[in-house]
Amino acid sequence: CSETKYFGEICRSSPEDGSVHLKLHPADVKIVVESGWGKRDPRAMSNWWWKCFIEVPTGDTLIYAPRSQQELMVVTEIIRAAMWWVGKQDSQSWS
Repeated sequence: CSETKYFGEICRSSPEDGSVHLKLHPADVKIVVESGWGKRDPRAMSNWWWKCFIEVPTGDTLIYAPRSQQELMVVTEIIRAAMWWVGKQDSQSWS
């Protein structure tokens, strides 16, 4: 789809620790980080100079692995936010 960002990549999981790397809107990154659900990819700098050397979107975020069903529900909502940001799609259709 020509309207997607980041070549359509929404998220990727890490089998080693259960974390998820995904692309989020800057406002969502702020909420996720401040709430303690994840952290910004250290290479995801907004500085134009840094971007000349490494291609990591500023919204690239690492979400910590859920440890309970309740945390899984929160992570699912974060993934829904990434779906909206990357593809501008209503993720409610796959619930």
